[in-house]
Amino acid sequence: MTFRRIATSRFIQLQSISIHWLWNSFNHYRIIFILYIWNTINQPHPQR
Repeated sequence: MTFRRIATSRFIQLQSISIHWLWNSFNHYRIIFILYIWNTINQPHPQR
């Protein structure tokens, strides 16, 4: 019973760490993606 409780708390801890890392990487790549789209929109298009 105690082992199951320790394993569950450890699993929840790992899950929260992975979610936190995924959220940080998502924010980082979202900023890069928005900047990339912004540059693409603001570039003068030569095919006009």
